[in-house]
Order: sequence, then structure tokens, then C-alpha cells
Amino acid sequence: EEERQLIAQADALALRWLALNEQKPILAEQKAVATRLSEAASRAAKVGEGPALDAAQARLDAVAAGVSLRRVDADLVELTGRLKPLLGLKADEPLTLTGGLPAPQVPEPVSDFTTLPRYQMVRHQWESAQSEVEAERYRQKAEPTIGFFATVDRAEDKPMGREDEFMAGVRVSLPVPFWDKREGAVREKRATRDRLQAGLGVVLHEASHEAAAARAEMLEMKALLDETDTKLLPLAEQQVKLAEGFYGSGEGELAPVLRAGSQLLQLKLGRLQTLENLHLARLRLLSATGQR
Repeated sequence: EEERQLIAQADALALRWLALNEQKPILAEQKAVATRLSEAASRAAKVGEGPALDAAQARLDAVAAGVSLRRVDADLVELTGRLKPLLGLKADEPLTLTGGLPAPQVPEPVSDFTTLPRYQMVRHQWESAQSEVEAERYRQKAEPTIGFFATVDRAEDKPMGREDEFMAGVRVSLPVPFWDKREGAVREKRATRDRLQAGLGVVLHEASHEAAAARAEMLEMKALLDETDTKLLPLAEQQVKLAEGFYGSGEGELAPVLRAGSQLLQLKLGRLQTLENLHLARLRLLSATGQR
């Protein structure tokens, strides 16, 4: 169970690292576009073909994108430092993560949760409690016993010589106190056993609800991703192209271009956040079903 929790922590940190790393090309593209527009607006302002305010706004967008890139790099360093001890690495050992967030796939529902470590832990506790109940019931049935014994002792006593001494008798054993039926102890052991029996049901109930909630969240995130990819992003990209086309031909202003670019950037970052949330729900699902 402790191992499962450590794995869940490491998985979540690694997932966050990958999601942040995938923000870098998006922010770099935004910075490059904003820089290019800033240079074009500055040239236009110098010859009196455009307001200087547009050039200043474009420069601001370029600088903001650069700051966001540096913030992402700082966050990646911080996440790497938190991930190392969970993987058993020393502080000065290198750690490199590769790849990216995989395509979203929603797994099939799981109905068997009896292999979960926390279920097995409670089950072993229940078996131990059941054994204690049986032991206490055995002590409760203790009755008086009777038996016979005989011994022979051989000793040498000078000057009388060797003598043999024979002893026989009856041995009686009584439970003390013989009126104690240990009913209180039996009830206590049974109560512990019954509580653990109920705990098994609680573990199954909680695990099934965790898995169902995580899978439902995955389905919602998957639907949102599909809508973003098929509707929102194509419209935003088309709007950017139209705005840049009008501005490049001298028929439009720079402000609509910057606004369209900002909207596209937010959509891409939002899509990435949705994909990260989907995979976080997937990790919770795998952990709840004992698959990770």
C-alpha cells in the first residue's frame, strides 16, 4: 500500500513535468510571432503607416511569452528536484524525462477490486481477528481435568545402601477462576472481527466509487478535447490567418492580429491542461483498480 502511494506521487509529478514541457514549443511559437509582429509594427510606425502603440503592445506580448518560458523552465527544475527522492536518486544524480503526453484513451470499467493492496491488508487483519476469536472460544471451553502420575526415585544412603522410593498419585487441574467463562473477551474479539469484516466492504465501496468517478472525468475530458480539436482550434487558427492577411495587405490593424493570436495561445494551453487533467484522472483510475 505504501508502494502504491509512492508510485502515485511519482506518476503525478512526472505527468506534470511532461505537460509543462509541452508548453514550451507553444510559448516559443507565440514569442516568435509576437516578435515578428513587433518588428513589422515598428517599421510601419517609423514611416508613419501605423501607430506606435501597436508596436509597443506587440513587444509586450513577445516579452511576456519569454517570461512565461523562463517560468516553465524554473518549474521543471523544481519538479525534477521533487521527483528524484521518490525514484531513489541522489540530489546530484541526473534525471532526464523524455516523450510527451500520450493520446487520450479511456479504459474499460473494472469490477474486481479484491487484489488491491489495502483490501489484502484488511483481509489479513480479518483473518488474524478470526483466529483470535477461535482461540478465545477454546479458552472459554476450558474444563477441570484429572490424571494419574507415578514416579520412582533411586538414592544411595551410606551405610544403609541404595534405596528405591516409589510415589503415585492423582493430579487435578482446575481453571482459575473456574467460574470465568471469558464471555467479555469473546465478545471483544468478535466485535473486532466484525468491524474488519465491514471494513472489507468499505474498501470495495470506496475503490469502486473512486474508479467510477475517475473514469467519468476521463470521459468528460475526452469529449472536451474532441470538441477543442474539431471545432475551437480550427476556428481560432482560421481567425489568426484572416487577421494576419488583412494586416499584411494593409487593410487591417495590428490589434485584431494580437487578439486572435492571444486567443489561439489560450486555446492551445487550455487543451494541454485538459489533456493533463485527463491523464491525472487516468492515474487515479489505475491506482484505484490496483493496475498501477
